Amino acid sequence: CDLIDVVVEIDRILRPGRWFVLKDTLEMIKKIRPILKSLHYEIVVVKQQFLVATKSFWRPGKPASTSG
Repeated sequence: CDLIDVVVEIDRILRPGRWFVLKDTLEMIKKIRPILKSLHYEIVVVKQQFLVATKSFWRPGKPASTSG
């Protein structure tokens, strides 16, 4: 599986405010961390082998209105 496919599936299943723990190598944690950050997850790395990620309740901002 592609790493992005796995992250998309985790994001689809997880509800805002919930969290998950990933135990893997530091190399894999470094790869997945920016992907989760881009999805607005709060991330903590513990003992360089556990990634704890909490899904935030994030929504895209409203488009800027143009006044004319």
